Amino acid sequence: GDVYKRQVSTQSTGRLLDVMHHRSLLLLVALHGTWASSSFDPFQRKMEARGASEASIRSFQHSYESLISSSDSLIREDDIRPTPEFQRMPYRPRREFDLANVTLNPAGEAGSKQWQLLYTYNGRMISPWHDIPLIAGLDKTEPRVRHRCVNGDTRALCQSPPKCPQIKCGVPECEPGSVPVHTWSRDGCRECFVCRHPLPKTYHFVCEIPRHTTAKMEINKADEFNPVKQDLTKSGELRHYKYKPEHGSVVNYGALTQTWEDPDVKHPATGVGGDNDPIDVLQVNTRPCKMGQVMKVRILGTLALVDGDETDWKVFVADVDDRESDDIWSMQDIPGSRVGEIRDWFRLYKTAEGKGENRFAMDGRVAGQKFATDVVMETHQAWWRLRSGKARCEFSGGECWQSEAPSIHQHHSSLIHKTVMVKLNGGLGTSMGLDGPKSLLEMDSHGTTFLDLIVGQVEAVRAQYGEDSLKFLLMNSFATSDATKEYLLANHNSFVWDELMQNEVPKVDAATKQPAEWPLNPEMEWCPPGHGDLYMALAANGKLDQLLADGYEYMFVSNSDNLGAVMDPGILSRFADSEHGFMMEVCNRTAMDKKGGHLAVDAATNKLLLREVAQCHTKDMPYFENYVKHLSLIHISEPTRLLSISYAVFCLKKKKKTRPHEYDHTLFCNYN
Repeated sequence: GDVYKRQVSTQSTGRLLDVMHHRSLLLLVALHGTWASSSFDPFQRKMEARGASEASIRSFQHSYESLISSSDSLIREDDIRPTPEFQRMPYRPRREFDLANVTLNPAGEAGSKQWQLLYTYNGRMISPWHDIPLIAGLDKTEPRVRHRCVNGDTRALCQSPPKCPQIKCGVPECEPGSVPVHTWSRDGCRECFVCRHPLPKTYHFVCEIPRHTTAKMEINKADEFNPVKQDLTKSGELRHYKYKPEHGSVVNYGALTQTWEDPDVKHPATGVGGDNDPIDVLQVNTRPCKMGQVMKVRILGTLALVDGDETDWKVFVADVDDRESDDIWSMQDIPGSRVGEIRDWFRLYKTAEGKGENRFAMDGRVAGQKFATDVVMETHQAWWRLRSGKARCEFSGGECWQSEAPSIHQHHSSLIHKTVMVKLNGGLGTSMGLDGPKSLLEMDSHGTTFLDLIVGQVEAVRAQYGEDSLKFLLMNSFATSDATKEYLLANHNSFVWDELMQNEVPKVDAATKQPAEWPLNPEMEWCPPGHGDLYMALAANGKLDQLLADGYEYMFVSNSDNLGAVMDPGILSRFADSEHGFMMEVCNRTAMDKKGGHLAVDAATNKLLLREVAQCHTKDMPYFENYVKHLSLIHISEPTRLLSISYAVFCLKKKKKTRPHEYDHTLFCNYN
């Protein structure tokens, strides 16, 4: 009994998982504990009359005796230390892909049909199409301060803005992950700084045709490891640009890695499918790239070229490592004459081969950065379908070559099929103006609730990995169960889910420390014991044994009002490949998190613990509310902010040592 009490009171994640692993011990201690208190007898009789299990009665007895003891449940500031700064893991697809480890290996006689450019990474052969991740990292470039002037419909850079008022603005101190940037008014005048957050992503670009050259080089889809080779004409000759050969290509031309324009998917903006290639890139920097070079670029916009009955996107980008790009952040930063030159070149270049002009969808308009980024990510998803076997890349010469490496999608799918997602839904939204479950709070004018969004998130995972892939469980309380069931039946009748019921315990009269009485409404005398009841509820009603028997190994847990906590397969993969039984994402607290629980280190045991406000002495409240000193366990005030999503993943059985998966992803997370 003392062991169990100590384990629960310290909230040590390692010890808690030991209890979870030895769930028979948990039940044994709960059923056969030796606590005795005559003051608890009225509670025991009341719970027995309600039909409560012996385990839930003994669990509540432990909580009750901690409550009435002098200071047993308090965690004093002198007994804890702030948590050390957890290692911050930035977004690095797969592991840490370092371009410095990429080597270009030319093979064959230069200028011949046999010449090709092969790629190795740390001495191992790789495909520039499939093995170099699309996302290169975050764009940490700080824009240089400069003015903008307006000349008709054409925007250009100039030394000073015409007829603009003088502004006096300081540079704000931005949070980590943000940079100060100027904003501009519609008339072209500079305004004050704002913090740009989050930092945009950069992407990996493979240079195929350097600026001012004519050899039509491309990533070869058919050959092993997809080398860069020169394209051939229908007559079998090496292909060159014939249009204005004295100038050659007007841009650094190439492709984004891990993208594919699916010919079977018609884009609504063009009405036709893709061209069966990686998405094309127009890098606008003045400096020519080197053939085969892999570069980090910033997306600016896109043209929708229609070649025959195929969509052939042309994505404008800028090299983030070129100082020239410090002034190129959107299509508005490229002179209109330069954009027109590029558009005309791609409209006319095939006329030199006796073919007709190319045409553009969207009236030849260059779509902006957001639209272009969406297009790129659509082609990235198409590439995922190709790699997972849900789509085929075929052409007249055969089938596209792909490495035989294990599919990341298949690895994620196998893990998600062994995972149960739990949303803690036992609380009422009284502080939000509701008299029902807080998950039924409406978010917009259309009446969309938190629960609607959660259902959509689960269905999105199932759509990608199979209808039977992710088991979903709502931990309801007696106060939320009926309303939740009615809502799901009325609005999501076909949605498959299961229920885990919290226990219910008597309310305690603060003055007498005896069961509270409310004769007019006896149901008001009861309350759910809180989300910490998850362990007891899982074990006591047999749900844990059932999940284990059904083959589930992992449990993803978050609050129903934490809309940013979604089932991320990359983080699940990292957890599965570790030897740990528990993983949690945490974040720095903000001023809105003063009342929430925080993590700390037990000074006596050097282990992590959680201190809630109920465990805080009144004299320690200033320390408890010091959101700079103590790290937050949960963060729900701004669920869409990066690094501000909280959730936990539990292992339901003993972990085995496993070899880290080759295609492990590391996302925005803090790890202990």
